[in-house]
Amino acid sequence: MRAAVPGVHLETKGGAFLESIRQYLKRTDKLYLLLCIFSSTMAVVALASWAAKQGSGFATDELTGLIGAVVLMRPSKSVSDLEVKSVKKKYKDKKFAAGCSREVIERGAEMLGWDLDTLIEQTILAMRASIHVE
Repeated sequence: MRAAVPGVHLETKGGAFLESIRQYLKRTDKLYLLLCIFSSTMAVVALASWAAKQGSGFATDELTGLIGAVVLMRPSKSVSDLEVKSVKKKYKDKKFAAGCSREVIERGAEMLGWDLDTLIEQTILAMRASIHVE
């Protein structure tokens, strides 16, 4: 049995995958492959640039996730009676809603020229207003 990579046999899924890549690289024009890699890199750079300009939107997206998690922990399960201090208390706990990037939230508040309390307050108000939208 011939191995594409030590320990990976061609009869295995991983081995067949590696062999297909090797065959593709033999048939493919290297310049075309480099062009694909370059264009993908440029797309990532352009997306990162666009995302930086959209910081406040990403900040509120992250913050609504965190606020939603706070609401689920409350007896009322509602944003209607939620206060900024309740969100701030959970915000400080890095383990709470760990998937919500505090860095993105803080950067978005900075881009808006607001302090964190104002961003939290405005986001809560917007979430309250959306309750009544049908």
